[in-house]
Amino acid sequence: MNWEQVMGLESGIETDVLIAEMIFGLEVDARFSIHLKDGVWEPLSKYSSDISAAWLVVQHFVQRDCEVDVRYSGEWECSIDTPSISSTGSGNAAPTAICRAALLITTIRG
Repeated sequence: MNWEQVMGLESGIETDVLIAEMIFGLEVDARFSIHLKDGVWEPLSKYSSDISAAWLVVQHFVQRDCEVDVRYSGEWECSIDTPSISSTGSGNAAPTAICRAALLITTIRG
């Protein structure tokens, strides 16, 4: 994915699937909004629209010694910084900004 594709993502199943797969490494069946975790199919978290689920994304990066900043200044922004790279996502809601920043930094890392 490139910057334009990530920033064009809206809240919804497509973004939630990308977060589950790219950030958490989960196997997802998007047809049923479920993912496989420890051999059990569970409902897919709504990372891009539910702040409690989006906060799991923030915690994922904090646990990996990344600096994460979520702020509001006319629109929501989330920055994720490592010693070598950084990304910033924005959106009309905090979960959207968090997911965009997470997908951008994961894309940059490769």
